Amino acid sequence: MGEYYCSKLFNLSLNNNVVETGFDAIDSKGKKVEVKTRRAPESKAKVIFKSFNFDYCLYIELNEYFEPVTVLKVFQDEIVKNVDACGDRLSVRKLKIRTINEKLY
Repeated sequence: MGEYYCSKLFNLSLNNNVVETGFDAIDSKGKKVEVKTRRAPESKAKVIFKSFNFDYCLYIELNEYFEPVTVLKVFQDEIVKNVDACGDRLSVRKLKIRTINEKLY
């Protein structure tokens, strides 16, 4: 659902083969975009990354009606710097507070 919203809001071309390529879309400048979606996350919610084969991530938060309320743009290097000890997880709280990000929506 987040991929759909981001494609419409930011004119992204969705990737047809997400599993093999490790990113969800391409933007108008040819940058690889990973989309992560959460619905009103609880305080301990985490975002899991299967790979870091993208230029930036769009984190989209949905309300109880599954409508977008927040979209943050976080570059890949910021995510890598802030993942937990497992090396593939980032808490939603940390993503919002500790990473350098840009609120797009």
